[in-house]
Amino acid sequence: MPDAAFGFLLQSFQPARQCGLCRGIHQPLDPLWWYREDHASFHAAYRDAFPDVKIEIEDMVAEGDKVAFRWSATATHRGNGLKFAATNKPVRFAGMGIIRVENGKLAEGWNIFDQLGMLQQLGVVTLPA
Repeated sequence: MPDAAFGFLLQSFQPARQCGLCRGIHQPLDPLWWYREDHASFHAAYRDAFPDVKIEIEDMVAEGDKVAFRWSATATHRGNGLKFAATNKPVRFAGMGIIRVENGKLAEGWNIFDQLGMLQQLGVVTLPA
């Protein structure tokens, strides 16, 4: 199962590809958030903003039907998908997620990442001293 999860994660974040979740290559239980239009638009906005994103899986642990992973990303802000002008600044941010696999297919997923840190690196958010 970890190999399948790892392959899915890498495929989903490859440059110039639509998210595997959005493509429907998996047949998740319904209703799940990633088939909703808001996930497709979230993913498209980030792909537009960071067309050269590179994702590296730092750690991955599997137990039962769940896989937990820690990832990091590097990218250059080249598009306007985040609703502000491209800064052309490089960023590095990280996140973690858990997926549940059922019959070899993604059934559920949770993901969180340091969006505040990313926005600070882009210079669009500053915190008071």
